Amino acid sequence: MIPDEEPRRPAPIGHNEPPSPIETVRGQMQDVVDKYRERVSYFAERANAKQVTDRITAGQAGDIVSLAGDLETLIVNDRFAITRPYREAADVGKAIADELWLPVEEALTQLRARLKAWNDEEDVRIETARREEQAFMAKARQAAAPAVEPEPAPEAEVETAPRKSRFGIDYSAPAVLSPRGPSAAAPLQPAKRRKVIGDLGSKSGNVDVTVYTITDMRALPDIILNSETVKNAALSVVKSLARHMPDIPGVEKSTATKLKVD
Repeated sequence: MIPDEEPRRPAPIGHNEPPSPIETVRGQMQDVVDKYRERVSYFAERANAKQVTDRITAGQAGDIVSLAGDLETLIVNDRFAITRPYREAADVGKAIADELWLPVEEALTQLRARLKAWNDEEDVRIETARREEQAFMAKARQAAAPAVEPEPAPEAEVETAPRKSRFGIDYSAPAVLSPRGPSAAAPLQPAKRRKVIGDLGSKSGNVDVTVYTITDMRALPDIILNSETVKNAALSVVKSLARHMPDIPGVEKSTATKLKVD
């Protein structure tokens, strides 16, 4: 070994493994970048510097836009050529995995339906038991309530001047006490539905979810009807029906001018 030569370090483990797909795509796309870098810079400079003042310069600007579009198509095609095999391979892998899992998914769908049916029956049973308990407690409270005796008829008394205090309160009038009936018990709360816990830790049970259903589109508030989301959805429907319904109520049709460069 030459005295000034550094000793060679051993190669790391796995150095002979093939590059990853990401590294492969990055390297191939770097070749695309190197191939088109000068032309991309040229079109960027020409587009930034071009001024449109007359028909001649307008034609030159259109040429720049058209040729730049052709260059973009070349770059996109090269990118697709590099990444398409990986996309197709991913689709094949997904199809194989889906085919493998299909019997399990079908069996799980049926099992979920059976589990849901049992949960529904369990909820009905709990609700029925709650109603029966509520009716039983109501009958028990009614049976335990004391009977209210009728008040005796007042005896004839000699009329005397009512004795009043200095505050104007008449103490000679007999106090009338209304009979106290049975106190109304608080209504029973629905029984809380406990989840079913499996031996391996799974939890299953019915839960309440909020479901929104539009019953009358015209009754919706303006803040919803005038939202951009609703307008964009309505425009999509309008465009799809434009050929069959040229005049749609509530839709204003006009013509806009858009630049087109061939």
